[in-house]
Amino acid sequence: MTDARYHAPEGLDRALALLDQWRHDALIVAGGTEAVPRTGYGPRHILDISGIAELRQLHAEGPERLRIGALVTCTMLATSELVHKRMPVLAHSALSVGGPQIRNLATIGGNVASRSPRSDLLPALLVLDAVVTLSRHGGSRRLRISEFLAEGSRDNELITLMDCAGGGGAAMQRLSMRRALAPAIASAAVLLHLNATRKGWSQVRIALGGVAPRVMRAHKAEAVLTHVPPFGSEFAQGVRRAGDAAREEANPVSDVWATSWYRRHVIGVLTQRALLQAAKAADAA
Repeated sequence: MTDARYHAPEGLDRALALLDQWRHDALIVAGGTEAVPRTGYGPRHILDISGIAELRQLHAEGPERLRIGALVTCTMLATSELVHKRMPVLAHSALSVGGPQIRNLATIGGNVASRSPRSDLLPALLVLDAVVTLSRHGGSRRLRISEFLAEGSRDNELITLMDCAGGGGAAMQRLSMRRALAPAIASAAVLLHLNATRKGWSQVRIALGGVAPRVMRAHKAEAVLTHVPPFGSEFAQGVRRAGDAAREEANPVSDVWATSWYRRHVIGVLTQRALLQAAKAADAA
């Protein structure tokens, strides 16, 4: 690290040109909350993109979509009236990240780029059907968040934008050892859309964190609930079955925070709680 050169481009075009030039030998930093663990390989160039103003945009796109620049911080997400109104599950998940000092620096782009299985933002972004824009010198491409989690970005690409779809009712449940500054033992995010008759679900999305090598959609749990009436005893039974299905889909590991058995048990409970909370929000929407 002693011979690394520091660069702080002011514009996106310049940053992408430098990244293209040093693609195999550059460390990109924005909030910098993960910079130290990633410097072990000795990058020769540190590319600080925190001054690129165009990546801090946060605005509405149509009645139910938000466009979120990669440098929008967790504090901005947690305190934005627009995010609270349209996508409260994202605001709630951002408030779970670290403590106030970390949230002031940590960016949505950095959180997504890490692809951490215990990310607080990724479960919410999965149920919000986020689309990631990856920019490079001379072009860009867009990937659904699930595709990005599977393949990641290329050496010459930079996450520049997140496009999220809200509506319906959403909720997130998270368990950790402490209220702050501790990774999630497990987490579940849910988004439910009532159909036009309000007698069934037009969309059911469930995402799980901390219980697999990467944050995942619980497709079997979603399928269980899709044809269950939204309210009453049948829905309560469907919620229990969906929690059981999420538990079966999980593939957790044991570590210093929890055993795999405990994580598997907890994720079923968190999924049920999130479903009940999301259903109430969908009914009120």
